[in-house]
Amino acid sequence: MAVKQRIITKQMQQHVDEYLKVYEASKKVEKELKRLRGLIEEEMEARQVYAISGTNGGGVELQEGERVVQNALYTTYDPSLLTAIPAGLARQCKEIVVNKDMVEGFIKEKKLSRKMCDEFKMKKPSVTFKTTVL
Repeated sequence: MAVKQRIITKQMQQHVDEYLKVYEASKKVEKELKRLRGLIEEEMEARQVYAISGTNGGGVELQEGERVVQNALYTTYDPSLLTAIPAGLARQCKEIVVNKDMVEGFIKEKKLSRKMCDEFKMKKPSVTFKTTVL
């Protein structure tokens, strides 16, 4: 990458060189962490072990839960929400699927309860890999 550079100090050049060295090392460490995590998760699931302590403290844990689907305008709320809210608001929210922006707009306008609407959010099972370090 050819970049027109101004004159910099020797110290600044050293900082940049050190940064690039540490950055490269961090990418290698990140890749190794991902590899080890995959091995650990696979073994934990196979043996149905959900927490393992480290020899020198800390540990790893698999935590089951649910994550809200948030990848598109129309997938956050389950369509059965439409049967639980006033018909007039339901007609405005309904397209072919529930319009997330409309529902959240009604929540902001206090026309709908967030607590009630959250019960209808579409969720998928997820497993979180938690690491603790002492």
